[in-house]
Amino acid sequence: MNIQSRLNKLFVISGMVIGMGSITHANAFILNTFNLDLNGAGMTISGLDSTPDGFFSVTLELSTPFGNSSINTIGSLTGMSAGNSATANSLVVNGAIGLDNPLVAGLEFERNYANRTAFSGTITSTLNSLTGAIPSTLDSSSASFSGSITDVYNGTFSDFPLLGITGPGAGSVTTAFSFNGLTDILTLDITESTTSGPNLEAALSSLDGFGGGPTDGSVSAIVYAGNNISVNQDVITSNGSFVITEQVSDQVVPEPASLALIGLGVLGMGAVRRRKSTQKK
Repeated sequence: MNIQSRLNKLFVISGMVIGMGSITHANAFILNTFNLDLNGAGMTISGLDSTPDGFFSVTLELSTPFGNSSINTIGSLTGMSAGNSATANSLVVNGAIGLDNPLVAGLEFERNYANRTAFSGTITSTLNSLTGAIPSTLDSSSASFSGSITDVYNGTFSDFPLLGITGPGAGSVTTAFSFNGLTDILTLDITESTTSGPNLEAALSSLDGFGGGPTDGSVSAIVYAGNNISVNQDVITSNGSFVITEQVSDQVVPEPASLALIGLGVLGMGAVRRRKSTQKK
C-alpha cells in the first residue's frame, strides 16, 4: 500500500463529525456544514496497535507556531442536547487536505476532492452526554466543553477523506470528546465496533511512521486544508474552505445532528501562509 492510500485513511475520524442546515438539491436537505480552518494545526493519533483493539485517541491543537485554526459549524449541531439524535444519508466533501512533517521539506501529502459523495447509506448519530456548549465557531477563544456521541453507520464508502476507504461497511463509533479552553486542544477518544467492512484503527495503523517519523503506534502531522493548497519552495498556502456537508433525504425530518469521528474528517480555511524553517532537511 503506497503512502497516499495510507494517508487517505486518516481523516474520516475527523470527518464524520459533521453537519448542515439548508436545502442542497431537489431531493436532499443539508443538515450541517463544517468549515474546518486548519492553518498548520498540530495533530496526533495515538494508541494504534498492530492488533487493533478498537480504541485510539486523536488530539488537534488549534493554536500552534504555524498558525491559528478554527472549526465553523452551520446547522443544527450547535443546538444539540444530550439524548438528541439524527440520521443522515450521505456525506459530501469539497476541497484539499495536506499533511506536513515539519522536519522534511515540502508538503508530504495532499489530496483534493470535488463534490465527492464520500459516504452514502445511513449514519445515525446520538449525543450521549454534553457538559458546556458546542460553539458555532471553535477556536482559541472558545470555552471548554466535553461529551460523548455515538455514530451507527451502514452504507458504502467512496475514497472517504484521508481514510481512503472504498466499499461497503457497517458498525458503530463512540467518541468521547473534550476541548480545553486553556490549551486550545481538542481531544477525541474513539471506540469502534466494526460489523463488516473496514476497521478504522487498522487503517490508521498503516500510517505509523508517517513522513519518516518513528514507528511507535502513533501518527503526528501538521494539518492544512482549504479549497486549494499551494507550495512555493518552503511556503505553504491554503485558501478558501474544505467543506464537509451532512445531508438527509427529503423524507427525513432534520433533527440536531451528528458530531462523531472528528478529526478529520474534515476541514476549512481562510488563508494561511507560513515559512518553513531553513533548518528543515
